[in-house]
Amino acid sequence: MVLLIDLLVLYFLPDHVSPLSYFMAYLGFILLGVWDSGAVTVIIGSFPIILDENILPLGFSIYTSGLALGMGVSPIITAAIISSSSTYA
Repeated sequence: MVLLIDLLVLYFLPDHVSPLSYFMAYLGFILLGVWDSGAVTVIIGSFPIILDENILPLGFSIYTSGLALGMGVSPIITAAIISSSSTYA
């Protein structure tokens, strides 16, 4: 999913963008994917240790809801940045 978003963002970049900008965009999305994978591994793995077994499903659902909220808000933030930038207008 992160790679798909990366390709869509880079497709809509203007043609006069420097190669460093492409590299930074790729690097940012790669680091986002690595961080998200690491966070999921650490946080999801520690839920059974931290939470009581009666509220364990609630912990999983709250964490998943937070991830879904982030995936829903991030395109809005990106669109606001692009619409306010004179480079993309």
